[in-house]
Amino acid sequence: MLNAAHGAPQSSWFLDEIGTTSLSYIVDDDLGSNDGKTNFTFSTGNGGGKICSALDLTLSSTKDYVTLGEGALDGATDLTVSFWNKTQSSAGRSFLSGSRTGQMNELIMWFTGSTRFNAYIGGPQGPSIYFPSIADNKWHHLVWRRSGAEGCFFTDSVERGCVKVSNKTLDIESLILGQEQDSLGGRFDIRQDWEGIVDELLIFRSALTNVEIESVYKNQSLGNTWDGKPRVCANMPDMSIKKVSQVTSDPVNGTVNPKRIPGATVRYTVTAENANANIAEGVDLKDSLNNEISNGRVQWLGNIVATSPNINGGAATPLTDAAGDDEGQFDSNNLITVNCGDISNVAPCVFSYDVIVKSQ
Repeated sequence: MLNAAHGAPQSSWFLDEIGTTSLSYIVDDDLGSNDGKTNFTFSTGNGGGKICSALDLTLSSTKDYVTLGEGALDGATDLTVSFWNKTQSSAGRSFLSGSRTGQMNELIMWFTGSTRFNAYIGGPQGPSIYFPSIADNKWHHLVWRRSGAEGCFFTDSVERGCVKVSNKTLDIESLILGQEQDSLGGRFDIRQDWEGIVDELLIFRSALTNVEIESVYKNQSLGNTWDGKPRVCANMPDMSIKKVSQVTSDPVNGTVNPKRIPGATVRYTVTAENANANIAEGVDLKDSLNNEISNGRVQWLGNIVATSPNINGGAATPLTDAAGDDEGQFDSNNLITVNCGDISNVAPCVFSYDVIVKSQ
């Protein structure tokens, strides 16, 4: 049973609303205002999580992570971070990374291996805490508690050790789940990429007692919320994404039966659809021209046209990209991110752009 003095978590992410494609989704903070945003992540689908569905971070990549609302930990002193994880990885990994201007290691939940935990607070790495291996592809409940200058680590409700840590008040400007920040919000290292399936992330701005941690563990083991309330698994969006190309003209044939020859104009169209009436919230649609441009195959012409779905069945409306441009543009990395908003099964989110085929 949780002590009323400790209250509810600051933030709780069920991680149930993520789609089964690599679109970008809003991750709801079910208790607070610290919603997250996925980046090239996937879901296990209903039944694949510890409770309902879960966040799949098993891809070995620096692209798969979640940006969380920094308010979950900014200004915190005592804290408890609780989550469920299933992994086969044993390499050094960062689960949660909080950074600020001038100090990238403001907070890191760092796993040197499958049997050793270290915490960074305000820069220095804290002493190691050892525990039985979690790299067995089974669900384990992991908890880090900081109370003043003491940090303790738990697996499956068992306290594995406590060490001395900094007691500074946290100053968090960027909070990332699944990667370790070497610059504010980025510069990730694939050797530090978290590789596992993650579920039921909780952040308390208080130090839970051992009894309270055991209560969270038992409640969630039974498929309930952290405080023992029943959970009903949501019917997730059923998203699909496709990209097609069409030659619209060439220097020889014009627009009549044009061929993909040097000088031809090719239009790419990217479409995201939802086959389920359950709405996918805050979807971003991404596409990249990195390979085509770096290999000298095409030259981007622009002419981006994007329309957003109307979840009530009305007319589609013009979209803006992440930079706020009405017709969108590719960034310096030849990546475009189009803000689709919410997508139901009424209408897809679509955008297209033109390129010229180059001679090589």
